[in-house]
Amino acid sequence: MAVALSSLARFGRRDRIKDWLPGKLARHYESFHQGSLGSLRQIPWLMLYTASFYAPQHWEGKPYRVSRQHPRGRPTQWEVLPFLYPALDLLRAYRSGKIDFAELSREYVLGLEEGCSRAGQLRSWVETVPDMGDFTLLCFEPAGQPCHRRVLAPWLVERVPGLALGNLR
Repeated sequence: MAVALSSLARFGRRDRIKDWLPGKLARHYESFHQGSLGSLRQIPWLMLYTASFYAPQHWEGKPYRVSRQHPRGRPTQWEVLPFLYPALDLLRAYRSGKIDFAELSREYVLGLEEGCSRAGQLRSWVETVPDMGDFTLLCFEPAGQPCHRRVLAPWLVERVPGLALGNLR
């Protein structure tokens, strides 16, 4: 998906246009009009979505499983990304009530940071995200319930240029 920046100007003043653009795109729009991006006419971006295995109507682009287990009775309709799974001991502590979701989120992000800081599958995958197209991260929890996929999505957006959040379900 791309937005022709010059076509946005016809809808109103530049300062109004940037008000309704997502954060990163608004900054690119400002840079474009200040001339720092030269002859750039379009800014491409990828959309990242999250959804439950049980709501395929919410899947956009390519689906990726980011849960440790495969849902029973479901045919495989997605790629598997085991390096994005939360640590097993972390999940066990959360399920037993030893830690709350906020602590699970903090520890999960620390694990992602550590995994991305060293050479390996996670770092390599993050580097290839800009070439992937739109995608959805899948897990078990229904929309609105606490889930690591909704922690993972913003973490990825912070690290991948041109990646934007779609619906986080």
